[in-house]
Amino acid sequence: MRYVTLFVNDIEVFKHRRGFITRCVAAGIFLSHSIRRNVVFRIYIRRRNLLISFKTTSLRNVRSDEQSLGGILDKIYKSISLGKKRRKIHSGVVLSVKTFSEVLKRMTDSLALYEHVDGKDIRMVDLSKARHIMYVISENLFYPEGELEYFKSHKFIPVNVSKSRICVDSRIVLFNNELDRRGL
Repeated sequence: MRYVTLFVNDIEVFKHRRGFITRCVAAGIFLSHSIRRNVVFRIYIRRRNLLISFKTTSLRNVRSDEQSLGGILDKIYKSISLGKKRRKIHSGVVLSVKTFSEVLKRMTDSLALYEHVDGKDIRMVDLSKARHIMYVISENLFYPEGELEYFKSHKFIPVNVSKSRICVDSRIVLFNNELDRRGL
């Protein structure tokens, strides 16, 4: 199972950068126009300790276009704005309260990676022994010092899917492509 986690600072990103979030979700859960069945795409809102999970095994009535995903993002924004902390937003989309460490808790036989501009080329990382792969990426490729210390102390591997300066949603696509290429 793949777990792709996008870190954002606050809920305003859903309002002011809706296209960005939509592209990231689509990059994480879709393969062309089909839903990937082996992915949980998550958005962690740092300032509120909220986690939105898109569980593709139970996701229904969603298309890869911005209108479809945008409607779900609007529901998420409204729920959070109304102070809801735990709620099923849509079939396969859940809002919950989680601490930073709860979000990054690893399962047995898992490998944890985080996107970093100075990270190791992902093609050079042995992924074959992991049953579950967790990939963390920040909306601006910046992590506060506390997060970096957590990654280091919990043996997260800094990776870089591209040496080029490309946007976050493209990095998610490249991550998925690399795992697809390896048959993982």
